[in-house]
Amino acid sequence: MVLVSVQYRLTKESEKWGGVDAITWPAQGEDCLDAVQYVYENASKLGIDRSRMACWGGSAGGHLCAYTALAGSERSEKTTLRAAVSYYPPTNILELYSDIDPKVGIDRHVLQADSFESLLLGSAKTGIGLGEIIEHLNTTTAPWPHLLQLAESVDPEMYISNKSPNMLIAHGTMDHTVPFKQGERLAAALAHFKRTRVFLTAEGCDLAAEPRSCWQKTIIDTSAWLYPQAQETSRVA
Repeated sequence: MVLVSVQYRLTKESEKWGGVDAITWPAQGEDCLDAVQYVYENASKLGIDRSRMACWGGSAGGHLCAYTALAGSERSEKTTLRAAVSYYPPTNILELYSDIDPKVGIDRHVLQADSFESLLLGSAKTGIGLGEIIEHLNTTTAPWPHLLQLAESVDPEMYISNKSPNMLIAHGTMDHTVPFKQGERLAAALAHFKRTRVFLTAEGCDLAAEPRSCWQKTIIDTSAWLYPQAQETSRVA
């Protein structure tokens, strides 16, 4: 087994990358797709079987893993993965706030211009937060249609097709960072398109759960699911 850790542009690193435009979505998604393509093209040198590649990520990494697996299968053979494991992923930022369970709550702000989601959509340049975009969903004058389209393009389910790989999604029911319903959304979308998916519910677990024993069974179950995926003869189920 070979592990590759993908580094991608962060929304608070605009100075490092030459400005806000360089760290606005889809920069992060493109970084991940480029990484998969690099591994594919250099597989023999890296000792990797290019027909058995998969991704695994959590939180923002879970979102990017899901995006990479789904968008990559549409992009080219060089960015197609066999399987994907996505832990507690944000999957629909336009619905993220409404998905918050009042019994669980959330430990961060989402709608303001300095939230992770808003920065992903270029708020450091426009000053427009996710909350304002949601308020203008039906506005047809600039800049709202562009911002709405940009926000929708972040959603992994937009890229589900009959080429999509098998996916496992895991989410904790007491997640205070990414609402549990976000994971459910992606699982439901995959089911709607009749794609193979597994949804693991980590009862009582938070994204940053301590002790880590809260996630032990989920990780064991994930490993048991993932191993056979790499043994199949075809890359995509």
